[in-house]
Amino acid sequence: MKFKILLPFLSMLSLMQCASMDITGNKYYSKPIKSGPKPGFEGAAQSGQLNFNEGRVTFILPRSDQKNAGTYTVKGDAVEIRDLQGKMHTFTIKDKGKVLIGDGEEYRRSDYPW
Repeated sequence: MKFKILLPFLSMLSLMQCASMDITGNKYYSKPIKSGPKPGFEGAAQSGQLNFNEGRVTFILPRSDQKNAGTYTVKGDAVEIRDLQGKMHTFTIKDKGKVLIGDGEEYRRSDYPW
């Protein structure tokens, strides 16, 4: 009897975990970098940022001086970005969409500051 009562609850919980998070309109920033720029690399000491808009994303990876753009899809708890050169970048969604983690870097949504 207990199993019959628990089964619908587990099914609903499973559906809730598989639902994709809507990140459209959100901006995420990596932890501010404390070190200064390397000689000859202007802007290379900046933190990273991700700006999501209706299926498109602009971003700068941490310690990079190149702005990039591409498209993104959200599948479950993952965000997949395909940049303009065709390279894939994958981020895991954590803490109800407040945090993205990718390539060992943590990005926080702009309303969830460091």
